[in-house]
Amino acid sequence: MGNNGGSKGLDPKQLHEKLKAFREELKSRHATKPPAVEQKKEEKPAETTQKQEPIKSVAQPPVQQPEAQKPDLKPPDSTLKQPPTENKAPQKTETHQYTFSIVIDQRFKYKLPFLLLVFLLFTFSWFLFSSTEIKLMDAFELSRFQYSLEKLVSIKMVLFLLMLALTLALAVYYGTGISPLLSLLVLPTTMLSVLILKLIHPNLFYMGLALALSVSLASLLASFKKNQTFSSISWSVSLSLFVLALLSALLVYSHVEPKKDTYFDTFLNSTTSFIPQLQQQALPAVAASLKELQVTPGMLNNTFTKEQLREAIASDTELKKIFFALPESNQTYMLDKIHAMVLEKGAAGINDWKNSLVESLTSSTGVNASNATTQNPVLTPTFLKNLLMKIPLIKQAYDYFALFAALMVFSIVSLFSLPLQLISSFFAYLTTRL
Repeated sequence: MGNNGGSKGLDPKQLHEKLKAFREELKSRHATKPPAVEQKKEEKPAETTQKQEPIKSVAQPPVQQPEAQKPDLKPPDSTLKQPPTENKAPQKTETHQYTFSIVIDQRFKYKLPFLLLVFLLFTFSWFLFSSTEIKLMDAFELSRFQYSLEKLVSIKMVLFLLMLALTLALAVYYGTGISPLLSLLVLPTTMLSVLILKLIHPNLFYMGLALALSVSLASLLASFKKNQTFSSISWSVSLSLFVLALLSALLVYSHVEPKKDTYFDTFLNSTTSFIPQLQQQALPAVAASLKELQVTPGMLNNTFTKEQLREAIASDTELKKIFFALPESNQTYMLDKIHAMVLEKGAAGINDWKNSLVESLTSSTGVNASNATTQNPVLTPTFLKNLLMKIPLIKQAYDYFALFAALMVFSIVSLFSLPLQLISSFFAYLTTRL
């Protein structure tokens, strides 16, 4: 068969062989296909050859089909360019910024002169308290107990309480309606007064500090209430006075605990010095009452009964044999006789002891107190301390002596807090209504 252009024709057998080779190449390339498909292709080689035999034209070069993509098991190359990703806008996180500011308004400017009044009244009240000369040691000296009471009810003490009540009232009025931070300006104002008076009375510095804290607390509590009522004012003042009593108790405890022996010995010394006065005043009355007292057998009947006497006889082996060997009527007769005799002897013995005690008390009261302490000292501090330490209750009281002193001061301050609360609440309520 000829071909245009003078080119040689291809033999059909050669074309068949080339097609067969092309088919084998396709089978090798598509080896991943299921075997069933390959079996069908091998069963019909004749049909494909027969259909392709009529092709007698010029053989075209075989069309190369794209190879199947095999899975790439190699790790991804970081140098390869990655597809561009969309740049998402970062989420905005809300940040809260806390600001701290002080608002100075016309109300604060109006109340600023009252802060000066607080300073003046507090200084004057603290000066009055220091002039009362109240000492903690006076509370443990029984011989000075009368003078201590006079100090607590003196005119200086009454003026101090009045000035302190006015100071609390002005502090409450100053703190009402302003910010809590501005209300705390009362603390450095009162502390300035305490520092000035420390130069005169350095021992009272911590007590002045407690007073300054309580007045500042009243102003701070008042700043949280815009519309003050009498109950709210009274609550602020009472809480500040409670803090004052608590701080006073803590100061006393911290002061007494390291010096517990000194204060306890002072208490015992004052007790022994007070005994002669007690002996001159109380012993005559005690002796007179004992002299009039007469113990009779009937008074002792309930303390020692016939049943107790029978049990006492039964507990003794010798008496038990003799007593219970008697008839029942004789046992009753013997019990009555023995019981009556015991009561008579007991009453007579108590009366004799009582008469001797009355004589000793009467003779001791006739001796001068100074001679009694020098010639015949009844009690000394050392003897009294050793005697009291043998009592468990007194020993426990000695161990907690500082706590008892703190509770005593707390009770005294709380007692004065009630009139202070009423007076300061009344004045503060009047000033808030102006």
